[in-house]
Amino acid sequence: MPDSPVELPRDRRSPQRARRIVSEALACRSFPERAIEDAILLVSELVTNALMYGTGSIALACAIDGDIARIEVSDGDPTPPRAPTTAPDADEGTGRGLLIVDRVAARWGVDVGERGKTVWFELGR
Repeated sequence: MPDSPVELPRDRRSPQRARRIVSEALACRSFPERAIEDAILLVSELVTNALMYGTGSIALACAIDGDIARIEVSDGDPTPPRAPTTAPDADEGTGRGLLIVDRVAARWGVDVGERGKTVWFELGR
């Protein structure tokens, strides 16, 4: 993955592109398949959330420091996401993304600034 963030278009193909980028970045650094699968799931959730609820451009960044991968998804809306405290009803089509991130990631959070927000997560090997 390039050192600088990758801009993703605001269209339905962006989650797929983000999955490919993150998969390749972690595979090149010999992360185990399970960690790659988890990263693919979580980046897909965050990019989908940015498409559904964010504004402006979407950027994807991936930093690997030793055994830790940090994936960041940014958009132009400074409103931080609100993780539901309970799982949505089975018939609801949305509302699970941040619950999944919370359960799978080693750590996650939100950074808010003048240009919008960045939702990030970390996974270990």
